[in-house]
Amino acid sequence: VEVVTPADVGLEEAVAEPVEPPMPVEVVKPRPVIAQSIYRSTGYIREVLPEISIVSSLDSKISLVDGDEVFISVPAGVGTAYTIVRPMKEVFHPRTGENMGWMLKVMGWAEVNCVGERASRAMILNAIDAVMVGDLLMPFDPDDLLENNALGQRLTTFCPEKGKEGYLVAADRNQATIAGGDIVYLDQGLRDGVEQGDQFI
Repeated sequence: VEVVTPADVGLEEAVAEPVEPPMPVEVVKPRPVIAQSIYRSTGYIREVLPEISIVSSLDSKISLVDGDEVFISVPAGVGTAYTIVRPMKEVFHPRTGENMGWMLKVMGWAEVNCVGERASRAMILNAIDAVMVGDLLMPFDPDDLLENNALGQRLTTFCPEKGKEGYLVAADRNQATIAGGDIVYLDQGLRDGVEQGDQFI
């Protein structure tokens, strides 16, 4: 019986290489740019005012807080949620003078608990400031959460297209002097290629 070794057929004996243990992976959570309370209360610039409004309150109050019940101007299903907003001023572009719409301040939220033929009753929830009869309502977006608008650790600097400039058109608190941490509104958006996390210079 002839014994054939790996060397006889030109093969080298396989040597197992040492296996390094996997490097620990640190999970980096997205960091919110602002506190949730500030994010939720930040307003909007909207071209057209919402059509739904608070027409009266159950207890004939004018200034309303959490737990107060109001009547709204449309029949809506029980459980329908709204963001309560108040028009603050019309916003005009600082360079062109173009009317960009209304600045809306978020006042709180409301949820329908009773529906009628021509109107509905709703309860005020999480009022940020005193809600008033006459304030307007926008459909609540359940997907618009701070967690979905948090930024990762890597930010990118946004450069507008050549020859195109961006402008600050308004400040959230309508103040004349703007500092770090203040919320501002720009005339750049999705149509201009802006993405969440872009930084402007």
